[in-house]
Amino acid sequence: MFTLKMDDSSYLFSAPQGPMGENHVIPPVVHHRLQNGMILYVVEHHKLPVVCLHMIIKNGAETDPLGKEGITKLTMEGLLLGTGKRSEEEISLALDSLGAVMVSEAGWDAGWIKLQGLSEDLDALLEIVCDIVLQPTFPSDAFLLLKERRLGALRNKQQDLSQVAGEAFESLLFKDTPYGHPPDGTMASVESSSVEDLRSHYSKIIHPSKMAMAIVGDVHAEEVAEKIRHLFEQGDGAAPEEGREKISLPEPSGRNVHLFLRPGFTQCQIRMGHLGISRNYPSYHAAKVMNYILGGGGFSSRLMEEIRVKRGYTYGISSRFKARKHPGPFIISTFTTPELAPEVVNRILDTIEGYRETGATEEELEAAQGFYVGSFPLGLETPSKIAGRVLETELYGLGLSSLYEFKDRIRAVRLEHILQTASSCLRPRDTIIAVMGDLEKSIQAWESIGTVHVVQDKEHLPAD
Repeated sequence: MFTLKMDDSSYLFSAPQGPMGENHVIPPVVHHRLQNGMILYVVEHHKLPVVCLHMIIKNGAETDPLGKEGITKLTMEGLLLGTGKRSEEEISLALDSLGAVMVSEAGWDAGWIKLQGLSEDLDALLEIVCDIVLQPTFPSDAFLLLKERRLGALRNKQQDLSQVAGEAFESLLFKDTPYGHPPDGTMASVESSSVEDLRSHYSKIIHPSKMAMAIVGDVHAEEVAEKIRHLFEQGDGAAPEEGREKISLPEPSGRNVHLFLRPGFTQCQIRMGHLGISRNYPSYHAAKVMNYILGGGGFSSRLMEEIRVKRGYTYGISSRFKARKHPGPFIISTFTTPELAPEVVNRILDTIEGYRETGATEEELEAAQGFYVGSFPLGLETPSKIAGRVLETELYGLGLSSLYEFKDRIRAVRLEHILQTASSCLRPRDTIIAVMGDLEKSIQAWESIGTVHVVQDKEHLPAD
């Protein structure tokens, strides 16, 4: 039994005692559901006199309207621009006076607020969080400065070939879907965004029924719950529009090579892959172990062995599943010279085909399992990490038991599971290949790999 019922809206969750006591990586978690739908998790962690608060808004960049890409991230950052009680400067001064640090941001599946300070200042910290989340004003002058900072960051990003190549790949893979744009938007979409857009989007995505909070630190769970109820359990009001529960994500068909011509670069960036898995994919743990062996395990991975160690084609290569609420990308990332790039891609494809046919060895399986089992406690060693992992289970509907079962599920992966997931989750014959660099002289060499699309990379992203 994992849960001990307390009442209709809360329960205590603690792991059963394992033979070595190893399941007690996380202290007991107290869970509450407020009347307005807000979720609260509290973990007492008394090692240091600090407290960490994480809050998620269960609407992320996938809710960005067409033409306003990046608006969710702007909205989350805009929460810190001012409220009915405090200006942006006063928020900053209040946090500084408490020695606290706060960030507000957004990813694909959620907006995040992260705050850390001394546990003795919890009342003041909670009041600040409540103020910025429920009473933001989005002042026009402060928004214009925020917008300029974002545009400056986007201009700088365009000079980072590695980052732009990754975004180009995902734009090709997810084109015409809610995942088909960068979470921070584009120059055009941010330039067109107004403070009225921010205020409108806030009303659509932020509501207590879409909020979940985790508080971890030197606190007492029931006292914290009462404070949260007092601050956040206000009238229900109108719930925001639901996020996209269903997204149609088409699979790539055949091999499509997209060459982004960037003259003058001595190296080129390669991103290749296809649709991957969601975070609640039934064989998620087997897929993690399978990918560790292929390209997620650093120098112990097959791709590193084949591409760097044996041939010296690159200094680094990796593969990963970027699992999200909906299936995210499976992506292989590397870099090399323009002349070697076609050969590198061919060797990658051959390595994947061989892996799909033969699976892993017992030694590879043991190494991958050892890594995940051994490193798992490191991901839970601080209040901030615990808060993040607890809210991950909430966001993706995994259940708190998934934290305590993680190591057992990794240990349960067998060689036949590796073979099955490699066969079902790796599709080298139906893949998108995005290459960015000085490729004018090598276009013909790519034609033997797949259908070639040449992009004159003026905007550094695929054209509409």
